[in-house]
Amino acid sequence: MKKNLIGALFVSTCLIGLVSCVKSGNSENSSSVSSEVSVTYTVTFHRNGGTFKNNYQDVVSVKKGETVFLPTPVKEHYGFTGWFLGENADAKQFNRSDKVNSNLDLYARYELNTYTVQLNLDGGSMEGNTTLSFKYGDEYELPTNVTKFAHTFLGWTLNGEDFPSKGKYEYENIVLKAKYSLNEKAYLGKYPQSIVTDEATLAALKDAKDEDNDGYLELNGKEYKLGGLGEKTTENYYLVEPIEWNVFYDGTLFAEKILDRVEYYDGAYEDRIVNEVKIERNNYLYSNIRAWLNGYNGSSYNVANYEGKGFFDIAFSKEEQGEILTSTVDNSLESTGFEVNKCVCDNTNDKVFLLSYMDLLNEKYGFKTVDKEYDEKRNKSFTSYSSQNKDGSVRTASWWTRTPDNVGPGAISAGSGGAVVYSSSTGWDHGAVPAIKIKL
Repeated sequence: MKKNLIGALFVSTCLIGLVSCVKSGNSENSSSVSSEVSVTYTVTFHRNGGTFKNNYQDVVSVKKGETVFLPTPVKEHYGFTGWFLGENADAKQFNRSDKVNSNLDLYARYELNTYTVQLNLDGGSMEGNTTLSFKYGDEYELPTNVTKFAHTFLGWTLNGEDFPSKGKYEYENIVLKAKYSLNEKAYLGKYPQSIVTDEATLAALKDAKDEDNDGYLELNGKEYKLGGLGEKTTENYYLVEPIEWNVFYDGTLFAEKILDRVEYYDGAYEDRIVNEVKIERNNYLYSNIRAWLNGYNGSSYNVANYEGKGFFDIAFSKEEQGEILTSTVDNSLESTGFEVNKCVCDNTNDKVFLLSYMDLLNEKYGFKTVDKEYDEKRNKSFTSYSSQNKDGSVRTASWWTRTPDNVGPGAISAGSGGAVVYSSSTGWDHGAVPAIKIKL
């Protein structure tokens, strides 16, 4: 009995020891696993002047072997290029897929933003690109080779304010608009004007040819017209020259000189009937001079057919013709300056026109407001080509308006010295001073 009790105690003691050993072993394994899983490292972000959105922390903890979220810092006028393991230029970049296996210091790297400058030429033109790029802080210089017909380029504006043409670029994406001043004079088109007197040139012109079939002879890069307006000028040569225009504020261009001699209307057809209505010879709508100015076929109202050979056709290239606007020409009673005028006509839509009586009193055009006074702006001179009458004599410098006289069959004209006068004539004795309109 005593032996059995001792044996039982021995077995119990062994079992207790064994359990204790097993427990001890499990405890060590558990501690080792737990220690391995809980290893963490710190990742420190050096923003280098940038800021984080949503208050993201500069220092975060990351478990060993895991990836870390890489925030994107924002720095004014800079673009973020990534996180790097050092500040040196050759430091390796740390990417989103890289795992954290030690404490890390990551440094933000940036590059200056490149901004776009869009140039709005406002109807002008220039050689080169109208879209420019500058890095923030770079030195810049804007182009100045900007041209616009009848204007002088003054520089660039941003939101209506003058913008410096060069300096340090401290802006983002912007649109700059060209700034101009309106010139008083401009040149557009060409027309015979000065008579040729040089003997050598006259001799050479005898063999000159019209190479492009435009009615002008070519010689040494210049063009010449054979034959003037008068019977005694058929052997004369005239140099074809650029047409000089006065530029008005509303885009009206008014020829500086009397360019040609054209009948307002031939009095031989005084009693015209158009659409069963008697038409006075000073009616501008059905006038010879309007048909000539615009290249219209006026045969239906007893004037010549000027299709393809009117002033508009001869004086301007196809490209220039495209720049000239079609104007609604005011032929109302108000445009004549009279309270009553039985010869007024409907408004017309034309590329080329004559000024009206009221136009010649328009202070905004630079004219005096009194018609009979001397006015340098209204005082026009002939060219050599336009100065001679059919018989070869030289006529005084008077020129047509489009306005009919209110008492007689004539049209109002401006005489020598620029005084506005009333005329009983519609014949060949006055000159033509064309006007056109362009978009400013």
